[in-house]
Parts: sequence; C-alpha cells; structure tokens
Amino acid sequence: MTTMSVAEYARDCAAQGLRGDYSVCRADFTVSQGYDYSDEEQAVWRTLCDRQTRLTRKLAHHSYLDGVEKLGLLDRIPDFDEVSAKLRKLTGWEIVAVPGLIPAAPFFDHLADRRFPVTNWLRTRQEP
Repeated sequence: MTTMSVAEYARDCAAQGLRGDYSVCRADFTVSQGYDYSDEEQAVWRTLCDRQTRLTRKLAHHSYLDGVEKLGLLDRIPDFDEVSAKLRKLTGWEIVAVPGLIPAAPFFDHLADRRFPVTNWLRTRQEP
C-alpha cells in the first residue's frame, strides 16, 4: 500500500469538498489551532455545550462530567494548549489540531503517542 503525501491528501480533500485547510498541514497532518474564533463561533460552541450538558447531566458517568469540569470545556471554545497542559498532568495525553479527517496511519500514530487529533474549526449554525 502506498501512502499519500500531505500535498496529495490536501488536493484530494479539496476535490472532495472537505472542510478544513489541508494546505497548511505539517508532515504529521497537524496544524496550528489559530485561536481566532469569532463571537458567533463562541456562541455556537456555548449553544452546543448547553444542549449536550442537559443530556449528559442525566446520562453520563460521573467521571466524564468531572473531566469536562476539570478541563474547562463549556464556557468557550477550548484553547488546545491549555487543554493539553491539563490533560498531560491528569492523564499523560494531549490534543493536537488537525484540519479535519486525516489518513488512518497518522491518526493512529498520534494515538500511539498519546495525542488525540481534534479539528480546529466547528460548524456554523446553518450546517447540519
């Protein structure tokens, strides 16, 4: 099996209409989070968290709820560096920004290194 270069993968994703800027990927498919979210994006995040919290308070295990609280994920779009610092201290894991779906090999390489890939964008209110 041949592996696709980042540039080839970026072209393929663009051709498929996938969201995310794959042209700025590093060799491991990570990108900068670029913490420059708009007020609207922050509002979308809070709406999403409010809706999910109503369900998770009733249904989720207490360890999940404790983790969300410790990581401070609900009030604003998380700063990946801040979350990673907390995660490393608590679990030895961190999160890394990626532009969207990444190939299986780099995805599992990140997991093997205790790095969880997370997109650096979120949907708009108009997107399903």
